[in-house]
Amino acid sequence: MGDWIIGFVNGAIETIADTANNVFEAMPRLCPFSAFQNALSNDLLAMINWFIPISEMIFILEAWGLAIAGWYVFSIILRWIKAVQ
Repeated sequence: MGDWIIGFVNGAIETIADTANNVFEAMPRLCPFSAFQNALSNDLLAMINWFIPISEMIFILEAWGLAIAGWYVFSIILRWIKAVQ
């Protein structure tokens, strides 16, 4: 009795996924090339990175994000077991 519902939902999900896949495959052909591709050379980016250390900023941001996420997870667990209010 419920097999047709499962088949219908499965078909709908496959259709949506196929449509999204076709749209995302067509986007690079429809969009123009990046305006910044020729404007910024690798030498310029290396010089900017020497003054503004982007990789270190990303590392610090990741560490901060993990610390904050850990704090929230720990807080949720403690509230779940009613250790804190």
